[in-house]
Amino acid sequence: MSNTNLSKKTLAVLLAAAMVLPAAACSPQGTASTAPNPDASDASEASSASEEETPQEPVTLSMMWMGGDTANEMFVPMLQAWNEENPLIQITGELYDTDSEEKIRMTLASGTAPDILMLGHGWVPGIVAAGDYLCDFNEQDILDLSGFDEAAMKDFGEYDGKQVALPASYATITLCANLTDCERLGVEIEDDLTIDELYEKGRALHEAHPEAYLYIVHEVEVWELFQMLLKQEVGGSLFNEDYTVNFTQDQLEKIYNVILEGYESGTFQPLAEAVASSPDGACLLNANWVSGNGLMVSNASGGIIYSISFVENNEQKEFGMFTLPKLTEDNTFGNGVLTCEKMWAVSSASQHQDQAFTFLDYLVNSTEAVDFLQGETLGGVYATKTQFEYAAENGFSNPYITEAYEKVISRAQPVSNAISVNTDLVTILQDELMKVCYLSLSPADAAAETMPLLESKLQQLQSEANA
Repeated sequence: MSNTNLSKKTLAVLLAAAMVLPAAACSPQGTASTAPNPDASDASEASSASEEETPQEPVTLSMMWMGGDTANEMFVPMLQAWNEENPLIQITGELYDTDSEEKIRMTLASGTAPDILMLGHGWVPGIVAAGDYLCDFNEQDILDLSGFDEAAMKDFGEYDGKQVALPASYATITLCANLTDCERLGVEIEDDLTIDELYEKGRALHEAHPEAYLYIVHEVEVWELFQMLLKQEVGGSLFNEDYTVNFTQDQLEKIYNVILEGYESGTFQPLAEAVASSPDGACLLNANWVSGNGLMVSNASGGIIYSISFVENNEQKEFGMFTLPKLTEDNTFGNGVLTCEKMWAVSSASQHQDQAFTFLDYLVNSTEAVDFLQGETLGGVYATKTQFEYAAENGFSNPYITEAYEKVISRAQPVSNAISVNTDLVTILQDELMKVCYLSLSPADAAAETMPLLESKLQQLQSEANA
């Protein structure tokens, strides 16, 4: 890259001379071997040829992260250990607030951004649209990308063919089933149930045990289910980049009807009753889930642990993770929801990009980084295969979260495009969905009311974009 002061081959020689391997820089196993190296003469020649461009003093890179005091407690010791073992590449760190998007954009635009950045996934599209501020990881060969799931890596961080950001971790949305009470009430849960099969089980359960519900959903959970099913119906994002709706009124009415059937079949607890049964309206505190008469909840990775912790006598009960339902048996779009809140990126204005890639290779590929982070700071599961497996084997990842990820990764729906997560459009759909769920509008009437609201808002957004 144009701003690189240190060639890749020279960097490799320098790191070897310092007896450090990028992917395990702080580890005792990271010490360079003293065995004869058949490539040593070539490396020596390369070192001599590039002597003038080799820095004689250490370079210092800046790095920013989010995550509060917990993140500081893990990243700071990591950097201290790295700096002690890597005198040629020193890293200084800084904690940013999670609402620092505008600040980061300003520093990127002014060329004063940290070399290494942790970004919110939702920030990246706006940064990319504003300018060429982030390095393309495809244009380097220092940071090993082979450990990432290729489809997920591209889905979350590739824009216009450039891999400008890398997932720091993944989270999932899955069904968490109370298997002990499922057995007590005669219910068997499997992966990849169709929504009709799920409702059949829910109807049978509620008819046999009127106090019980198969699937506890509150407002957030029914919205997540609705949009996941609607994306299956249309086979893509809900809105197009040309500011048009990607579904018809008939398709919207169909999915409204699918959601309504969840209540009519007795699979879902009536929404008003469900919300009222929880002290603060949260699904994980729903009285039926807590007592064992609500058999499943859906939740993001971190929420799974909390959901289980509120179930009475949970230490004596068995739980399992299952995929969200498919709209139809032949669905090929995916019924898994994979999310990524935080991304790693390198500023294109960095004067030390190769060194930044070297540190990031350690951060995302080495097992020692997991020892420092202990599976907590980034949330969810690690994004590379080596770190994911190491964390699972050494107790740094919760087994339920690991199970959820393993089931979702092969079924994950593609990430929605930027316009499909526009707050105004999402709010319209959520409000209209709630009218169906609270039985104040029929699916047909709700669909007829929704479409013109969406079309009007899209026209406004397009006008604003073209202004």
